[in-house]
Amino acid sequence: MQLRSIITALRAFVLGLALVIIPAIAANANPNANAKQGDTGASSAASITPAQVDALIMSGKADAAFALAQRGAAQEDAELTGYVGWFYDNGRAVSADHGEAARWYKKAAEMGDAYARWRLGVMIDEGLAEGTLAEAVTLFRKAAGQKHSDALVSLAVMYATGRGVEADPAAAMRYYQAAALRGNAHGVQGLGVLFANGEGVEKDWTEAIAHWVVAAAAGNETADQLLAEHFAPLSEAEAHAAIERADQLAALYGVNIFVEVAGN
Repeated sequence: MQLRSIITALRAFVLGLALVIIPAIAANANPNANAKQGDTGASSAASITPAQVDALIMSGKADAAFALAQRGAAQEDAELTGYVGWFYDNGRAVSADHGEAARWYKKAAEMGDAYARWRLGVMIDEGLAEGTLAEAVTLFRKAAGQKHSDALVSLAVMYATGRGVEADPAAAMRYYQAAALRGNAHGVQGLGVLFANGEGVEKDWTEAIAHWVVAAAAGNETADQLLAEHFAPLSEAEAHAAIERADQLAALYGVNIFVEVAGN
């Protein structure tokens, strides 16, 4: 699509017309990939794999998936132990129970599961599980060390807001950047916010808008909302520059930008 057409499409979006921004992150084509990336990977229960649990979940067989995850947890598989926590966390096959979810996540986290470490940290931060903000940061650090991109985002948020650590916008920028380079849409959106506010970096609206265009293309709803608020006031030249920069960022972060205006 020509640059002018993309700009027109984005202006149509902020005017309330139907805009379709189709997410396409090649590195995270599997909708569950980001949630579980950076896990220990190895399964001690050779006959049961996380992929089998995923397949049952995707086919709507939550009860069977939960039973299989329980079997894997009984055999001390770290990732499947974390899956049991996920079922309680999300109320799938069982009634939602934050306390039980946290118990399973803690066990899996101690066994080295990155997802469980990240999710338990989030629950502590949100007051859904016992623990201090410093403990949440420690969990995020451990998961981030395993290249879990959501944990990188969580660390960025903690440094940006000064929760559990001393506020450090520059550190927030580094962690958002690391997450964005792994294709994490929230990381890309967060970078846009830092550029918009001039936190940890010189204020730059072109960079902010460009990051939000990429994040929106990757499916981030917050970026959609930010574009709705901030794209319309741009001049044609500013919009042109932002879209050109978004093309460059999309290549950097592994996001395919495709924008079209649907019929009224």
